[in-house]
Amino acid sequence: MTKLIIAVAICVVLAVCVFMWFRVRSASRRKAIERYAQEHNFSFLGSSLPATLKLEISSFRHAKAISTAFAGTGREKEFVFFDCVMPGDRTSYVQSVLAIRHLGGKYPAAQFDRQLQEERRGDWTLIYHPKRTWGLSEIDAHVSSL
Repeated sequence: MTKLIIAVAICVVLAVCVFMWFRVRSASRRKAIERYAQEHNFSFLGSSLPATLKLEISSFRHAKAISTAFAGTGREKEFVFFDCVMPGDRTSYVQSVLAIRHLGGKYPAAQFDRQLQEERRGDWTLIYHPKRTWGLSEIDAHVSSL
């Protein structure tokens, strides 16, 4: 009986540690992206998106939550970057998305990166790697190309 109690206690402690690690990691990412947006004079939106960007008509219609969203205008294009929590087969995952308004042609990076997906929905083109978040340097590379 004592071994069972110890095993359960260890499992609970591990679960709490994993939960806290994810929370700290998420908060750190949010702060870094918020700082990036401020340094580049973009508008940090947090968990909201512009009204014109409708996820209901996209692959992201089942998104559970939006986070780290920021909007701005590059040299030529208006854009919104955000992370969203998507339901998976067993667990949810975080997906990074770059939405570009009035893109026109193909997204240039898509010709070099075959995993990069491009989805057109109304005035917006959604750019993303399936089931993957982008690091800050990757976000900067995409945003800087606009």
